[in-house]
Amino acid sequence: MEYLVIIALVAGGLIWLSGSDKKSINSPRESRRPTRDNGVRVQVSSSGDSIGRRNTRRKLSRNFRQFWLPAGRATTVQDYSLDGGLLYVGRDLASVDGYRTEPALIDPNLKVDRARPARDGAGMDYWPAYADIGPRCRAAYLEWLAKGRKDPRAYIGYVFLYFYGLERRLLHDHRSGADDPEERLAIRAEVERLLQLYGDNRSFARYAEEFLAAIELGGGDRDLTNAPPVSATSGHEIPASLKVGLGQFSKAGKPIPAEWALAWVIHHPEIRLRTPARRCPSEFRALFESLYRERHGEGIVVKPNKTPVRAQYHPASGGMRGAVDLYKGPALPDITILKRPRTLLTDIAEQATDKLDSYSRFLGKDGNGRESLHAVALLPTELAGSVDHPGLKALRATLDRHAEGREWTFVPVGELIEDFPVDKPDRFSKKESVLLAQLLEKTGYGMEPDVRFSGLKPDPDEQLVVFRQDHDAPSAPSPAFEAAALVMRLAAMVSVADGEVSSAEEQHLEHHIETSLSLEAGERSRLHAHKEWQLRHDRGMAGLKAQIGELSESQRGTVGEYLVAIAAADGHVDPGEVKILQKLYKQLGLDPERVVSDLHGVSAGPVTVKPATPQQGYSIPEQPGRRAAAAEPTPEGGRSALDPDALQRKLAETTQVSTLLHGVFGEEDGSDESGEPAEADDASVPTIDGLDTEHSALLRRLGEHDSWERDALEKLAHHHGLMLDGALDTINEAAFDHCDAPCIEEDGDLYALDREIYQEMVQ
Repeated sequence: MEYLVIIALVAGGLIWLSGSDKKSINSPRESRRPTRDNGVRVQVSSSGDSIGRRNTRRKLSRNFRQFWLPAGRATTVQDYSLDGGLLYVGRDLASVDGYRTEPALIDPNLKVDRARPARDGAGMDYWPAYADIGPRCRAAYLEWLAKGRKDPRAYIGYVFLYFYGLERRLLHDHRSGADDPEERLAIRAEVERLLQLYGDNRSFARYAEEFLAAIELGGGDRDLTNAPPVSATSGHEIPASLKVGLGQFSKAGKPIPAEWALAWVIHHPEIRLRTPARRCPSEFRALFESLYRERHGEGIVVKPNKTPVRAQYHPASGGMRGAVDLYKGPALPDITILKRPRTLLTDIAEQATDKLDSYSRFLGKDGNGRESLHAVALLPTELAGSVDHPGLKALRATLDRHAEGREWTFVPVGELIEDFPVDKPDRFSKKESVLLAQLLEKTGYGMEPDVRFSGLKPDPDEQLVVFRQDHDAPSAPSPAFEAAALVMRLAAMVSVADGEVSSAEEQHLEHHIETSLSLEAGERSRLHAHKEWQLRHDRGMAGLKAQIGELSESQRGTVGEYLVAIAAADGHVDPGEVKILQKLYKQLGLDPERVVSDLHGVSAGPVTVKPATPQQGYSIPEQPGRRAAAAEPTPEGGRSALDPDALQRKLAETTQVSTLLHGVFGEEDGSDESGEPAEADDASVPTIDGLDTEHSALLRRLGEHDSWERDALEKLAHHHGLMLDGALDTINEAAFDHCDAPCIEEDGDLYALDREIYQEMVQ
C-alpha cells in the first residue's frame, strides 16, 4: 500500500510539473509566431520570457537546419519583422569551433532596447556575437535587418554579424550534408548585393570578394576559366578561385586572357598599383587589357610549375577558427608564385598608369571634370574609341568636313576652339596648346604647329595644318625628328624669303622629308604638315637660338652651305634670300659676309641675283680661278651660271646635315658618343625614406629650383632613367607619407616645388 501511495505522489508531481511547464510556455504574455523549417516548429518570443531551455535544446540541437531560416522565409523577433530569411534564429547553437555560441545566432529571448538603438555601433566588439553585444546594439542590428539590410549608413559591424551567418551556412552546414545549389545561388546574390552597398569598406570588400570566390569553387572539380572572379579591390592574398582558374589555364597549355591577367595584377599582394589605377579604375582596366592584347595577343602561356594550388578561405567570423580548404579537385600548378609572368604583368600595369597619370591628376584637382573636353584630351589615345562625348563628335565632324578625304588641310584655329575653353581667347598658353593637340589626337588627327614638337604655339588668328594620323603616332619628338624639323624650318625660311616658293625648292623640301634619316611613318606625316605650315607662316627666329646653340663651328658651316644650296635651287638668288641667309648665318655664329663666297660653291660663274625693283639688285662676281660650265636657259630667257653637278652634290648633303644635328640632339637627350643612352650615376646619392635611388636623386635635383618647366623636368627625369609623370607621382606619394601633402605640383605652365615639404623629406 505504501508503495502505491509513493507511486501516486510521484506521478501526480510529474503531471503537475508537466502542466506547469505547458502553462509557462503558453502564457498570454507571450506573442508566439511559430515558423517552420523542415517540419520543426520554432517558438519565437517577443517578450524576453524564457522558453524552456532543456526543451529547446532537445528540439533544436538535433539538427542544425532547425536554426536556419531559408531565403524568403519571414519571422518576427522582439516585434521586429525580419523578411528574407538567410538567418540563424534560436538558442544554444554552438559555434563551428565549439568554444562559444554561434555569433550569428539571433536568440529571441535576449533583451533588446528598442528605445535607444545604438546605430553607430557603440559598444560593439571587433568580432561581435549577437549573444555578447548589448541590448542597444541588438536593437540597432534587428532594426537594420527589418529595414531590408540596405541602409548605406549602417555600422559595418552589423553587416559583418549578418555576413557571419552566410559564411557558416555555406562553409559548414553545406559541407555537413545541407548543400543546396539554389541556396548557394541565393547566398551569392546576397553577398553581391551587400558588396554593392558596403564595398567602400575595404575590410568588408576583401572578405566579401574572397567569399564569392569560395562560392565559385564549391568544393568540387569545376572549370573556372569562363570568367575571372570579382576584382573590385586588392587583398592580402590572391583569391582561391583566381589561383585555381589560372592553374587550369596553365595545366591545359592555354593562353591567359586579358581579363584574367588584369585580375591577377589587381589581386597580387606584391604588385602595388599607383594612384591612377585606383582613382580611374574603369579606365585603367580598359587600358591594361588593350596594352596586354597589343603586346601578347590572346595572352601569355605559362608552363606549369611544381608548386600545387592551395585554395583556402579565412572566415571573418570569430566562430570559425583557421582556414577552410576549398579546392578538392585534381592537383593544379600555382603559377601566381612565379616571378617572370608577374614581371611581365607589372610592366604593362606601369605603362598603363603612366599613360593615365595626367588624366588622373586632372581628376584629382577637378573631381567633377570627368566629362569636360580637357579630361577627354588627357585620356590615352588607346581609349579614344570608347569615348562618347558630344564635343569630341562635333570636333571630328569639323575636321572630316575640312579634310574631305585628303591627308592634310588648313583649318582656322577659331573653329577648333569653339567648345574648347581657354583662359585668354587671344592667345594660348603652352598647357592649352598641348591639350588642344591631345584632343585632336582623339579624333585621329594631328596638328601643326604642335608645341610638343616644335616649341611653337598656335595663334588663335592663324590656320592650323591638320593631318590624319594613327592612334599610335609619336606624341613627342625623337632626336631624328628634331634634326629633320630644324633643317626643314631653316630651309623653309630661305625658300619663302623671295615671296614665293619655286617648284624646285618645294621638291627639294619634299626630298628632304623622304630621305631624312629613318623617320617613322607618323613622323614623316608630321614633317610634311610642318612644311606646309612653315611655308605659309613666318615666326621669325623664335626658338632657333636654343636649338642651334650647341653646334660646333664646322657643323654650323655645313648647315650654312646647305641653306645656300636651297636658296640657289631654282637657279637664281633673290635679295630677300640673301638677306635671310645673312640673318641665319648670324644665328649660326657665322660671318654674314660669308654668304656671298658660299654662293660661289654652287656656281660655275656669276649667280643671278634677281633685283627687287628695276633700280636695285646686284650679281655675285665669279669666284677667281673657277671655270665656267655650260650655261642653261632660264624660264625668263636669260642665262644662269648654276652648276647642276655642284648643286646636286650640295643638295645631297641633306641627310648628312640631319645626321649631324641628330647627333647633337642625341647628346642633349642623354646619349654618349656611342649613341647609347647615358645613365645618371645615382649610386652615390643618399636615398630618401620611401624612395629608391633613382627617385631620391631626382628629388634632390628638383630641390635646385623652386619651379620648373615641363620640358626641363622631362629631360631631368630621362637623365635618371625615369618617366616624368610616374616619377612625380611616386615622389608625391612619399611626400604624403611624410607630411600629408605633395612636394611638387602643377602651377600653370610650371611645376612648383614646396620648399618646406622638400626640406622635411631630405633632411
